[in-house]
Amino acid sequence: MKYSKEKGITLIALVITIIVLLILAGVSITMLTGDNGILSQAQNAKKKTELASEKEAIQLSVPEYQLANEEKYKLGTTLYDKNADNSTIWDLFVNNNENKTYGTGWNYISKGTNIESYGPTQNEWLVNYETGEIIQIDDNYTHLTHGDNIGVTDGLIFNLDPSIIDTTNIEDLKSGNYETLWKDTTLNGFNWTNDSGLTSKEFNFDGIDDYITVKYDSEEQKNTLAQNGFTFEYYGTIDKGNSYNENKEIINYKELSGNDYTGIFCYWNGNENQQAKCRFGILNQKSLYWNMGLAQGNISDFSQEGAPWNINYPINYNLGNEIYYTITLDTTNIYKENGGEYYKQTIYLNGEKFLEGRYNKKQWDNFINNELANLNTFCIGRSSMAYDGWWHYSKMNAYTLRLYNHALSSDEVKENYQKSVAYHENL
Repeated sequence: MKYSKEKGITLIALVITIIVLLILAGVSITMLTGDNGILSQAQNAKKKTELASEKEAIQLSVPEYQLANEEKYKLGTTLYDKNADNSTIWDLFVNNNENKTYGTGWNYISKGTNIESYGPTQNEWLVNYETGEIIQIDDNYTHLTHGDNIGVTDGLIFNLDPSIIDTTNIEDLKSGNYETLWKDTTLNGFNWTNDSGLTSKEFNFDGIDDYITVKYDSEEQKNTLAQNGFTFEYYGTIDKGNSYNENKEIINYKELSGNDYTGIFCYWNGNENQQAKCRFGILNQKSLYWNMGLAQGNISDFSQEGAPWNINYPINYNLGNEIYYTITLDTTNIYKENGGEYYKQTIYLNGEKFLEGRYNKKQWDNFINNELANLNTFCIGRSSMAYDGWWHYSKMNAYTLRLYNHALSSDEVKENYQKSVAYHENL
């Protein structure tokens, strides 16, 4: 029997050929689209060319001004340092990395500024027309100006930030006109010394009897809180204050309960003889501690052992030190896991996410269904904890203190942090 010999490709050779082609295709795609790929390099080159061209166009305006010394040759808007003479016009930029301020002597060129013979700018710039120095503005720069509320303003229940501290009339507050501070606000116990009341850079609580109340009791306000959650933000120093029992006597809470507690904030029904149902403070002088309602058995992440309704964040805070923290609870999305339903809780330190975990939906539902209707007042500077009529005060130097009726995003938290710190340091 004769067999004919036919030339052809074997299955193995075909597979090898396909694999080689796939490898070559992958390499080609990587060369085109990777971080160091041709397309990325082309985009980077285009960006650098654009920046160089834009900077050159700005540079051409510098000698025009220097020769003629006429304001019309300056591009953008004039910046001003923050001082008494510029109290109503100051406008500046802060480099967050270098803690350097750019004000008087500089001009700000915003994106879209038209340059003759060039067109609108695609970037933001700072230019000093005396020295000729030109700086491109990036994410490391924070813009601060007189009259602006600092950071996120949407959903604010209460706001005490450097912009308000800077413009609030202290004499109005002393006379009882609290509307210049914030709407529906009352100041309690302040005696307007260095340790009690508003100064040029902070709001001081003496830890004895100082606290701020903010009315929050309409149905619309409560529904928004129930649906969205909250954000509580604090920047400053916190130290231990006095604790009082229902007879207004100073007590040693640690000896009586085994725990030390420094109250910061609460939401309560306005009755001095009853405890608040939403409490925030510092436990045993080291961890942030909060709860809303007493729904036993509903475990959340960071729940206290033996008392799962309490949330205990182990931040190892030393009383008296400067701290910037933000707590958020987002109740707009439900996460299901192992038969349970949860919301997301997050704590940020210095604008960066520190801890994130689940918050049991049943616990929030318990608070909303059983407690919220009776609450009407936010209280800042003190909190109750375990017993009716017992109050725990904080000695605080508050640079920034905000409360929102929703959970801020990570980007919003970072924006608040950067602006608040930059503003405070430039007061």
